[in-house]
Amino acid sequence: MSLDAEVAALDGHIHAVLDAAYHRMGCAAPLHNGRPVVQMVHDAVEQLPEEELEIWMEAWRGFLAVLWAEGPSPEKALKRLVSLTWAVSREHLANMSQTDLGLLTHETKAAWCHRIKLVYSDYLRSRGFRGSRVPGQKSETATQIYARAARNNTSRKRGRKKGDEPTRRAR
Repeated sequence: MSLDAEVAALDGHIHAVLDAAYHRMGCAAPLHNGRPVVQMVHDAVEQLPEEELEIWMEAWRGFLAVLWAEGPSPEKALKRLVSLTWAVSREHLANMSQTDLGLLTHETKAAWCHRIKLVYSDYLRSRGFRGSRVPGQKSETATQIYARAARNNTSRKRGRKKGDEPTRRAR
């Protein structure tokens, strides 16, 4: 089988899987001006000059490197993808809150907040960007203030510290 035939077969398989998934969800494939978005991307990529195609492929490789940075774990990659999407384009997640994301994955809002900070804000900060907080994220000074306030709070850690007297209520 020639390479073109293999690519055509794979392309047909991808379209069949996407169509089945959209049908299962009870919706049609996303359209833009009456054309399937997948087909538009496919056509646009085929029309790129060789140099631009290489740049486009390098960008995709970079995105995939960020997405799979925690190793070959589909669960972690999916969480990173959702974190990036939440930070950059929340409308793609139907404007779900971090609490909603936590309910879907059996995690807390704090876990998603921390993941978004690591995947998005800290990554950009490590690359020299400043002011890369997502809406609702605490500033660095606020984080430091909350950390100072919680420093001696042991109510969430295995009870009292050794040697502490139990607190008694005033009557």
